[in-house]
Amino acid sequence: GSPKSMTIGYVNVSDKTVSLDFEVSPSDRAFTVSAPKNIAPGSKGEITFTTSITKGDKYGRFSYRVYPVIDGKRQSLSFSVSGIATDDFSGVDEKTAPKAKLTSYFQHFGDLAKGKKESKEFTLVNEGYQPLIVRAIETRPGITTTLKTGTVLEPGKHVTFNCTLDTSGADKGVYTQTLTIITNDPLRPMRELRLAANVK
Repeated sequence: GSPKSMTIGYVNVSDKTVSLDFEVSPSDRAFTVSAPKNIAPGSKGEITFTTSITKGDKYGRFSYRVYPVIDGKRQSLSFSVSGIATDDFSGVDEKTAPKAKLTSYFQHFGDLAKGKKESKEFTLVNEGYQPLIVRAIETRPGITTTLKTGTVLEPGKHVTFNCTLDTSGADKGVYTQTLTIITNDPLRPMRELRLAANVK
């Protein structure tokens, strides 16, 4: 619901004026890059990266790759820009806010043959004083869950869900994948679960 900007500096070390533009991947209206279009020899300035995520537009991790285009030529050097979209917690009283708690954050299944699946039950509890809302769920390849985006827990309530680790795409050895839960808990909006196994 509010923009956030960060900057990096630049200097034109050449003896001629150069044009400056940018290519952003993926293209997204919520992310912009701004800087002067023409840079005189020896001049310095700032490149500004801005995210303007509309309230409720997206939740969870986001990332962009930004390529400078100098005199019409895209450079091999690129910038990585990333962040985590959460609720706007300004003005929220943390003492009366929702509070998420998980029964555990890690499960190691021991030895698993390649192609096998194993599941673990987790419980998410709202220990706060306002409804807890699951805003987003992010799973890495090899993990699935029965927890649903949009799940609402009233104060004192809980939900039990399964997380399943599938070793079909794993190489032999230690295999670890993660599941991330984004909630409206202002103290810790992002919670990460890890599932691991020794793939044989």
